[in-house]
Amino acid sequence: MNASSHDATPKQNGNGGKRRVILLSIAAIFVIAGLVWLALWWFVFSLRETTDDAYVNGNQVTLSSQVTGTVIAVLADDTQRLLLRSLAPHAIFVSARTGEGIDELRAAIAELLPQPSIEVDLLVPYDRGDVISALHDHATILTTTYEPEGTRVTALVTEEQAPGMQAFAAQTPAAR
Repeated sequence: MNASSHDATPKQNGNGGKRRVILLSIAAIFVIAGLVWLALWWFVFSLRETTDDAYVNGNQVTLSSQVTGTVIAVLADDTQRLLLRSLAPHAIFVSARTGEGIDELRAAIAELLPQPSIEVDLLVPYDRGDVISALHDHATILTTTYEPEGTRVTALVTEEQAPGMQAFAAQTPAAR
């Protein structure tokens, strides 16, 4: 009986295990794709509103930075100003007519500009005009004199600029 029942079961060929793995892989891909679609629908598509007969009434304010001619006035009420502040929270609103915001603008500019505070006395050779140009662009020049060895400059520089100027440090008259 054992022998006959054993012979009654069909023999599986070697591809049965591979086929099962392939079918399970395809099923897993479909399940994952379905979960991704469900998440996409839940977080994106379910929040959309559509209608064929909607009517929206609102005020439109067009602002442009390129205006031909002279701007006489830009009359923005408090609601429009609040909207603009929400669109550009870091912007500074200034009125040349009323003077509103001028102090805030000056404070913001002063905060952004570098404040040179280190005084240096330099003797820059005449062939290094790039150093003099950089000092004029990024430092505060206190005095400039022209000597036979080069241009003597006393200036206020920032902490970032000071190490680069050490090569041009002028010797004091006692050290000469």
